[in-house]
Amino acid sequence: MKLFLIILLLPITTIWANTYTLHIASTKYKDVAKSYIEEVNDLLKIEHLVVRIHKNKHYSLIVNQIKDRNEAIKIQEKLKNTSYKDTYIKKDTADLKYQIIYYTKMTKNSGVVIKEDEKDFLLDVESSNEYITASTMYNIGNYKRSYELFNNLFYKHNYNVNINYFLAQSAIKIGKLDEASIALERVLIENPKFNKARYDYARLLTKLKLNEEAKKEFNILLKENITDETKKDIEKYLKFLNKKKKYTSNSATIIVGMGHNTNIKNSILVEDYKIDGLDLGEDPIKDNFHNEILSLSFNKILEENKAVKITNNFLAYNKSFFNEKNENTSVIAYKPNISYIHNQNLYSLDLNATRVIKKENKDINVFSISPSISNNKFKTSIEYQKLLYAYEYNDDGDNNKDNNFEKFLFYFKYKLSNNLNISTNISKITRLRKQRLDIDKITKSLSLYYSYDFFQKNMIYLGYKFEKNNFKYLSGFPFNNKRKDTSHNIMFNYLYSINDYDRINLLASYTNNSSNQDSSEYDQTEVTINYIKKIHW
Repeated sequence: MKLFLIILLLPITTIWANTYTLHIASTKYKDVAKSYIEEVNDLLKIEHLVVRIHKNKHYSLIVNQIKDRNEAIKIQEKLKNTSYKDTYIKKDTADLKYQIIYYTKMTKNSGVVIKEDEKDFLLDVESSNEYITASTMYNIGNYKRSYELFNNLFYKHNYNVNINYFLAQSAIKIGKLDEASIALERVLIENPKFNKARYDYARLLTKLKLNEEAKKEFNILLKENITDETKKDIEKYLKFLNKKKKYTSNSATIIVGMGHNTNIKNSILVEDYKIDGLDLGEDPIKDNFHNEILSLSFNKILEENKAVKITNNFLAYNKSFFNEKNENTSVIAYKPNISYIHNQNLYSLDLNATRVIKKENKDINVFSISPSISNNKFKTSIEYQKLLYAYEYNDDGDNNKDNNFEKFLFYFKYKLSNNLNISTNISKITRLRKQRLDIDKITKSLSLYYSYDFFQKNMIYLGYKFEKNNFKYLSGFPFNNKRKDTSHNIMFNYLYSINDYDRINLLASYTNNSSNQDSSEYDQTEVTINYIKKIHW
């Protein structure tokens, strides 16, 4: 019963606000009202001197948003010996709403000035349903909706500090940084002592690369009453902003590791592969190995055009087996690159000159050129490659030059999600001499890669690659057909970060190759554990 009575009483209960209005004068005429505010502004020089419009088209000169009654009485006393002595004070209700046409505003250069702008004044906008809804949307992370609602509120109440502040925060969250900057400027005009807003504004200016403006705002904050923690943060920002821009960066990566391979020569799966008494294959050979990699990268950003970067990469690689020494391989490579950033796209040109060092006079020189374009969603490239044997004959007396070839390649990678990428690769290999029939081929592949990080220091990569190779020419005895291979590769890669410069890497891969020619069928498993050291200077 008591609850029912309370509900009945609610519609006729008046809820009072904690502010007061001083009523000064009224008139039927707009031009007279303007003269009133001009005269009283000369006397008082205060903000919140307002001409409001009544529904009957009368105009009243008032001082609104007075914090307490004593302050209202002080203003009233100042007007006692003027023609505006018949004033009265009234406590505001929470739902107070009216239109204003003139109001006074404090400015940096001219002091208090009169502004003309017909707009609604709502005393307690922050208790309105629209404001509460906007705040709720912000608190639950729906920043796009909170931006829309706070933007609507701003058009009605552009003087409100909190509306402008949360409009700025919402705009930052959805990437509208310029709008956020303007909104924070309005906040600081209304309340120059709002230190949190100034701190956010200075950080935003830093993000917008307006370094001088950011330093100015940070230095203003250092003179204010702020916490020691905030001061430390500001000093870090100022140290960064005062640091001279570095246009060069260099790095080195050192990798040492050991591993095991179950089929180092990709030997056939058929246990005893023989035709007409001829032994055409050999059993798969298992062996352990150690590998070492040194990678050097020298980067330079052009001062005259900071969108251009030139990189010189050098690579030295060695893989040595414990038993099968003839399978040892070393690589020395030089890979220069030039890139250009435009409209969030990276345009790049990669060059490559590589020497592959093998036993038995089987060294190879590889040269390639590859233009590409990429952004945060995709990468695509084309590549031309030439592989040339360094020596005419190997230790077996075979002519190496018969194996020379050129290769054309198209690559495309697309980011399906933050953790999942898909890529495709199409290439064509063409022999440079006519002697060999087992070189020319077209390769098509499709790959999926998934990455997942956990506990900050751990990263797992999972990969699958499907590949088809179709050779161009008929093979001779004993097959007399065109070779067609299909391979499946599964990859697992675990990376543990000891710190920013040291990592442990465990890599495992399995490859199965099937073919219409039995001698080309094989499978292979390789497991490697590496220590990785990165150095920057």
